[in-house]
Amino acid sequence: MATVATTIFAGALLGIALFSRIPIWALRAWKEKSFLRLFLAHLLTYATVALAYALLSADGGPPQWQTAFASFIVPTLVVFTLDAIAIAALRNAGPQVSLAPMWFLHAGGNQSGPLTTDAVETALAGGTLKPSDWIWRNGFKEWAQIESVDLSKPEEAPALPASPVMTREPGPGQWHKWFAHSAGYWITGLVIAGLFAASSLTLLKLEFADHPRLISGGLIVLWLALLAAMLWLSIGVIRSVDRQAKASAHPYWSGAAKVVTALAGLAVLAVFVQGVPEIRESASVISETMAPRYQLRLLRDNTELELVGPMDFGVADTIAASLDGNPQIATLDVNSPGGRLSEADKLADIVLKRNLNTYVSTFCLGDCARVFAAGKNRWLSRAAVIALHRPGAEAATLEAETAKTKAFLESRGIAGKFIDRGLSSPRDAAWRPTHAELFSAGLATSYATDAEVGVAGIPVREIEDAQKELDSIGLYRVLRDKHPQAHQAIVAILRNGYVKGQPVAAMRQRIWAVILPIVNKSLSSASDTALVSFYRLAVDEAEAFAAKDAKGCEAYLRGRSEGFDQTLLSAELQERELSATADLIRTSGSYTGKTIEKSEARTVLAQLLPATQSQGFTPDDLEKAIQFKLSPERNCRGLILFFRSLLQLDDPNRTALLRFMAQQSGT
Repeated sequence: MATVATTIFAGALLGIALFSRIPIWALRAWKEKSFLRLFLAHLLTYATVALAYALLSADGGPPQWQTAFASFIVPTLVVFTLDAIAIAALRNAGPQVSLAPMWFLHAGGNQSGPLTTDAVETALAGGTLKPSDWIWRNGFKEWAQIESVDLSKPEEAPALPASPVMTREPGPGQWHKWFAHSAGYWITGLVIAGLFAASSLTLLKLEFADHPRLISGGLIVLWLALLAAMLWLSIGVIRSVDRQAKASAHPYWSGAAKVVTALAGLAVLAVFVQGVPEIRESASVISETMAPRYQLRLLRDNTELELVGPMDFGVADTIAASLDGNPQIATLDVNSPGGRLSEADKLADIVLKRNLNTYVSTFCLGDCARVFAAGKNRWLSRAAVIALHRPGAEAATLEAETAKTKAFLESRGIAGKFIDRGLSSPRDAAWRPTHAELFSAGLATSYATDAEVGVAGIPVREIEDAQKELDSIGLYRVLRDKHPQAHQAIVAILRNGYVKGQPVAAMRQRIWAVILPIVNKSLSSASDTALVSFYRLAVDEAEAFAAKDAKGCEAYLRGRSEGFDQTLLSAELQERELSATADLIRTSGSYTGKTIEKSEARTVLAQLLPATQSQGFTPDDLEKAIQFKLSPERNCRGLILFFRSLLQLDDPNRTALLRFMAQQSGT
């Protein structure tokens, strides 16, 4: 948020306007109506205020001389210009030799004045002015017809005319009244500067992260009010000088004063142009707080909270409220392109205080990584992307924010070289470390298993698209065509799971509980090719599970839909699983051969025993392994050895034994 420009300008304008009174008084610039003394007074003020600001804002570091002196140039020129205009007006007015009232006239649609009483009476006598024309002087509340005013007694207020007041142009008005004297000019200018500065200082005392809408709205109002006030002041000076010029013997001063005032107005506009980006940014903040761009979703029976979208103002408070209402939440999913640095800081503190896990399923960019690093366990999906770049801070605070971010990441046990590389990358060329680099540096701790996190919830309006995507997969397309009721049951599982954000593992278990009975019924009548491919896949997947988890391998070989982690399988194996299962179900009913007899199967089985015995399995051990009567590790190893030896046989022996086993599973 670009509040620095407003802060410096507001403080500079107030400081110059107030502190310059001291050297102006000391040098008698106002009393002597001296432009030279006024210039020296403002030069002294400019140097003093800039010097003080540079020293006070150093905050223990080196004074920022260039920034300080550059920041006070425009405010000094604005205040000096207005002071010069006021002195020019006083010079132009000249000495007052008479206290006679000055009259303003409104006749024939034109306004004139100021005129002396003698001039008014002469015009009446000459017929150029009528008694029914209108007249005004300082002290009158309203314009009055000349015939109702006693010109010989100007101190008396006129009686209001009985006839209705006509529609007329405004009189000398507030500008003439306020700027007719130098005191009015000073009072008006100081009141404007004081109100602007007081409002700015009040806003600056508030914490922006806690009151973004209030402060943003206040900054917009202040910028617009500053423009209006300075233009109002400038126009008032021009009109006041113009009135003074009519009573002066040197009217050229009026033109000079108007030119200088116009230049001052242009200077104000130039300053306002600098504030346009801040007005635009403030409007953006208000829009964020009123219509957030992020979405929150509760997953896994309200034990997991998912954030999707930018970290707009208010997101930390909203998440804190969700956590208060659901104290069982243990994991925060952060899928964000980054956002407000202050919100990232607050959200990271919330994650730390509540000892939450963090998880990235899609992407976490920039300041989002700070939130992710706060997690107790920091999990990734295998498709997750994390990108690092320097903090999204203003130039004046970038160094401090970078140091703060580095200190926080180091406190979370992340390698310093990794941090330095990430924080040195520009926003438009963010560094995307590999998963290996993330794990090695300590930013991520592990991949999330399906049992640890839920599937990212999706809006209901997108479920139909998800169903179309499902039907693009061969297995589910075969189920739709051959087993429509099972297909409908799977769609219902997905619909319910996506809406509620259920774990992927739980959804997969329910889906395979629907598919496995169909697979078992399809084995005995599927084509030979589909049968061999299916068993070959089963052995490859069992070996993948055995390398990580013997119990999971045994659960898989028992034909269960749970008890193993599907993420242990490579993407290639998962693709083969879908294809092989689809072929098995699609070709079911295509086998028209004979039923394999048990004696035939025993003959083929005898050919396998030498190979299994060479691997340490006696016929008795092999039989026990097939019946799952050994340890999970031995059961898994024995079955894998059995199927590997079987698949190495030539047809028709290989197909005959597989068919026999398939026929037994079908019954």
